[in-house]
Amino acid sequence: MYRPNFYESTCLRCSEIVYQVDRVGPLKDFTFFHSGCFKCKRCGTKLTLKTYYNNQHNQDDKEVS
Repeated sequence: MYRPNFYESTCLRCSEIVYQVDRVGPLKDFTFFHSGCFKCKRCGTKLTLKTYYNNQHNQDDKEVS
C-alpha cells in the first residue's frame, strides 16, 4: 500500500515543504497545506478541516473554498 511521506509533504497551494508543526491535512485526497495557505480562494478566510470544500466533480480542481 502506498504511504505518503508525512515528514516531507508539499503544500498544494505554494508547493513548498510543509513541516508537521505548520501542516493542515491530510485531506481526503492525501494533500497538505501550510496553515497560512489553507484559506478560501475567493475571500481569503482561513479554513479548517470542518469548513473547507473542494470540488468532488472535477478532479483537476485542487483549490479549496
